[in-house]
Amino acid sequence: MINNLVFNNKYVSWSFKNKEVKIEIEDIIIATENNINNYVVISSGKNFITEKVFYHHFDGSLLMFYNLKTGLIQWEHNKNDIEITVDSLIQVGYYPYKKLILIMYKTKDREVIALDLKGDYLYEVSPPNGYKMMYFQEFTDHISIVCDGDDKHQDKFGRNRVNFKLDILNGNLTKGNLA
Repeated sequence: MINNLVFNNKYVSWSFKNKEVKIEIEDIIIATENNINNYVVISSGKNFITEKVFYHHFDGSLLMFYNLKTGLIQWEHNKNDIEITVDSLIQVGYYPYKKLILIMYKTKDREVIALDLKGDYLYEVSPPNGYKMMYFQEFTDHISIVCDGDDKHQDKFGRNRVNFKLDILNGNLTKGNLA
């Protein structure tokens, strides 16, 4: 757990184990603490449109970085630097305690590939029929892929955004509650 998370458009700072950490990045939009995985997520980009995302351990070390414009994804695992490029990158979910990386990208539809922390392919996740995958959401006991349903998948109030619980072992999705 960290204390005193502060950010502006040029830097993010916090304290961890009585040590001050300061990360300088241009065009910071937001910085958030993730206590499940012990990192700070920093999003940056011009005009408040996210272009780059950085995951820094509470001690300040860079764990993962991705660039939405170039599709570059970089992370470290067991002192090995791993780098891949994904066309039409939308989002990366980094879950080191679940030993999982999820990459959402656009083909005809939005799709997700899952990698282990070494960068090895695990499985692919396609959107459920009538739904479009929007983003990842992590809970303490599972990861959900939040999806927007089409007109046939709305409740009587017009709500169509649903959590689909991801089985991290095989990529199967189970429909959950409204997101």
